[in-house]
Amino acid sequence: MATWPSLADHPEAFGRYATLPTSSYAEFDTGHIVLAEQPAAFTMTVRDSLAAG
Repeated sequence: MATWPSLADHPEAFGRYATLPTSSYAEFDTGHIVLAEQPAAFTMTVRDSLAAG
C-alpha cells in the first residue's frame, strides 16, 4: 500500500505500484499527517489491504 500524498502526480511511481499483484492504492484528502487527520479511514484502509493479502 502506498501512502504518498498523490501518486497520480508521479506516474512513474504509480506505474511501479500497479505492477505488484497485491498492491492497492488509496488517496486521503489530508496534509502530511494522515494518521492525525483521518485515523479511522487510514486504519480501515490498512486493515482492508492486509486482509486482501
